[in-house]
Amino acid sequence: LLVMLALNPLSVTSVSLQLSAGCMLGILLLSGKISGYLLHEKRLGPAKGNSLKAKLIRGFAHSVSVTLSAMTVTTPLCAWYFGSVSLIGVLTNLLTLWVVSFIFYGIIASCVLGAIWLPAGQAIAWCVSWPIRYVLTVSKILAAFPLAAVYTCSVYVVIWLVFCYVLLAVFLYSKKKHPVLFGWCLAVTLCLSVGASWLEPLLDDYRVTVLDVGQGQCILLQYDGKHYLVDCGGDTEETAANAAARQLLSQGVTKLDGLILSHYDKDHAAGADLLLSRVPADKLYLPDTEDPGGIRQTLADRYSDRIVWIAPKAVTAIAEMPITLYTAEAGETENESSMCILFQPENCDILITGDRTMAGEAALMTQTALPRLEILIVGHHGAKTSTGLPLLHETVPAVAVISVGRNNAYGHPAQEVLERLALFDCAVYRTDQDGTIIFRG
Repeated sequence: LLVMLALNPLSVTSVSLQLSAGCMLGILLLSGKISGYLLHEKRLGPAKGNSLKAKLIRGFAHSVSVTLSAMTVTTPLCAWYFGSVSLIGVLTNLLTLWVVSFIFYGIIASCVLGAIWLPAGQAIAWCVSWPIRYVLTVSKILAAFPLAAVYTCSVYVVIWLVFCYVLLAVFLYSKKKHPVLFGWCLAVTLCLSVGASWLEPLLDDYRVTVLDVGQGQCILLQYDGKHYLVDCGGDTEETAANAAARQLLSQGVTKLDGLILSHYDKDHAAGADLLLSRVPADKLYLPDTEDPGGIRQTLADRYSDRIVWIAPKAVTAIAEMPITLYTAEAGETENESSMCILFQPENCDILITGDRTMAGEAALMTQTALPRLEILIVGHHGAKTSTGLPLLHETVPAVAVISVGRNNAYGHPAQEVLERLALFDCAVYRTDQDGTIIFRG
């Protein structure tokens, strides 16, 4: 580590370097103490000798101690960079750690033998592929478990994490250490934090969450125990899918009632398929418009039995939610073909216009009489061609939300849009400045 930092001091900013160094630091500081505690005869039984039972006990103790010691240092880093805290890491490592060394040795042997005689390298590679498949399969299965991880998008999880490290400091500096009591305190407070994360959304009549996905749009609508997601796109497909999945899973929601895509631009739809692989949806509401990018076809191939196609120039009400969908005329451009979503829980009207320009907004106003809005999701991420004065005159929104990426290449939101919103005294919130924005009612 010192050599790497001497050669390039900026390498300290590398997340992978920080995690690697953190793992080693944790193992060096804590692994011996944890394994020594576990290998005491009163806990796991006799661990000396060459019997199978003794070897299994030692293997279990060392796997758990290595995992816990590494996680002690790296968990804050994972929470900071990835917004998640693994709860199933101990079990995952217990099932897979023993095979990782064989995989690495096998890869090295495959490369060396392949350089000498290719068929030999291929044979070794085929053998190594099976333990690799085993590790990936175990990881995939365990990752699908409820509470395999908790997420820092919940403030209660953040509070719990801070409490854990305060408690750890007290434990380490105590003369009389009680590991069992320490573990119970962590488990009980974890249950309380998860319970609070799941319970809080149920106390709201409705909730609108505009997720910070960078330059894109992803909005969660919740009402009467139903969960609908509008769009799933951002800086990358992983950015949007992960943000949506974490928001849902942190509330104990493992299935969407519906996914609505306004249109098929990547910054609105690219993360949909990845999200559905983690959090399925009962129904997909898709505009029946062309998509040269292939997102429509991918979703149609995989989820044809769940798709509700919304025809051009249609007005479609979703029975179980106060949601109305408005599609444009056939033959419109990608932006103009954006489906508009009007969400109307009690005493609140919220409009999402996708990427429609002022012409598209005018077409919407001829299609339906829009109400005065409590919340307007500003069109096209604040582009100057959207959110025109006619729409603002008709709806007079109290709050305007702009889903936009930090320092984006498009210059969104445009100054003209901000000035138009100021004319109507709109309270403006932006994901690039405010992060994820939640409205509760």
